[in-house]
Amino acid sequence: LEELHENTERLVQDQYGNYVIQHVLEHGRMEDKSKIVNTIRGKVLLLSQHKFASNVVEKCVSHSSRQERAML
Repeated sequence: LEELHENTERLVQDQYGNYVIQHVLEHGRMEDKSKIVNTIRGKVLLLSQHKFASNVVEKCVSHSSRQERAML
């Protein structure tokens, strides 16, 4: 998963990569979810307007902790 974390920002905007990130958000370990949330934090407005990344933003909201949602 280290390679995934190194490329999260690119993958969330990719036609197929966004599904990989969504899968980790739904089924992954809490630490992996947190890394993804931290990567997109501060970019939510921009990513929520993107065709593919907006789906990842939705998963972040629905599958993250209350604290992480507040950070978004």
